[in-house]
Amino acid sequence: MNAKIQVVAIKDGKLFPFESAHDAQRKLRPIGFKVHERNIRYCFTGRCKTCGGFMWFHADEPEKYGKYLF
Repeated sequence: MNAKIQVVAIKDGKLFPFESAHDAQRKLRPIGFKVHERNIRYCFTGRCKTCGGFMWFHADEPEKYGKYLF
């Protein structure tokens, strides 16, 4: 069983929380954002800087994303 890791997306200084990378994909794709949960996870490891125009971080690491919020 896979544990869900809460994630946050940041775009234009605004924070968008999601229950998981899969949840983010499920909610953002229907409204026109090209995101895939695999690419969101790539942002966590540094393989990608952004996905779908968002920066992605684990929700429990505010020290990494706090500087991008307005």
